[in-house]
Amino acid sequence: MTGFDFIVGALYLASATLFVVGLHKMRAPSTARRGNLISAAGMVIAVVTTGVFSLVTTGATGSPGARSLLAPSSAVCSVFGKPAR
Repeated sequence: MTGFDFIVGALYLASATLFVVGLHKMRAPSTARRGNLISAAGMVIAVVTTGVFSLVTTGATGSPGARSLLAPSSAVCSVFGKPAR
């Protein structure tokens, strides 16, 4: 196991932990907002880690199909994931 693999594993573990803790905090209305933010932080860490891991392991070329879907899917998620006002 290389140092990079260890860091990736640790980041995945941290993101899963944040996600579960956030879900636990969403049980009570008084901590639901904080729980949602904690879970979102965990998901951001997981998505960024996956992207970096993919770029490092496949090289800068990567998979053109996967890259072509990244921008549109990110845009759709950004539109539907906006907080309600």
